[in-house]
Amino acid sequence: MLEALLLFGVLFFAVGVVVYKKLSRIAEDLLLAEFDLEQTDLRATGHLGRRQRVDERADWNARLNSGFSLFGRNDVALTLINTNEDELQQTGKANEKAATTACLLLQLLRGDVRSAQKIIEARSQGGKIEPYIAPGIRHLVGYRHFASGVFPAGTGESEVLLRFAVWLWHFPRRYDEARLEDIARRPW
Repeated sequence: MLEALLLFGVLFFAVGVVVYKKLSRIAEDLLLAEFDLEQTDLRATGHLGRRQRVDERADWNARLNSGFSLFGRNDVALTLINTNEDELQQTGKANEKAATTACLLLQLLRGDVRSAQKIIEARSQGGKIEPYIAPGIRHLVGYRHFASGVFPAGTGESEVLLRFAVWLWHFPRRYDEARLEDIARRPW
C-alpha cells in the first residue's frame, strides 16, 4: 500500500512538472506576442504621431518656398513629399501587422485556437500570400503545419492549457481587451 502511494506521488509530481513546463512555454509565447504587438503599435502610431510629423514637414516646405532663393529648393520639397508618402505606406504596413497580431492575440487569450487559425487561413487567401504572424503566435497556432492555406485538424496548443496559462499568469499584461479590440479594428 505504501509503495503504491509513493509510486502515485512520484508519477503525479512528474506529470505536474511536464504540465508546468508546457504552461510556462505558452506564457512565454503570449508574452512574446504582446511585446511584438507593442513594438508594432509604436511603429504604427509613432511617438509624436504621423500627422504632427507631416504638419512639421509642410511647415518646413512653406518656409523654404517663402521667397528665399535656395539652390535645389524644389528638390527639398520633393524630398519632403516623398518622405511623407513613404511614411504613409510604412504606417499602413505597421497598422496591418498590429491589427493582425491584436486580432489573433484576442482569440488566443480567449482560448480559441481554431478561430485564430481560421483568421490566418482567411488572410492568406488560400495560401497565395503569407500573412504576418507574430513570433509567439506562430508556435501557439501550430504555424509550422500550415500548408497550402489550411491548418490540419488537431494542430496548435490545447485550448484547456492555453486558458489555464492565461488565467495563471494574468494575461493580457500590457493591454486590456478593449484596447486590443481597438487595435484589431484599426484600418490599414
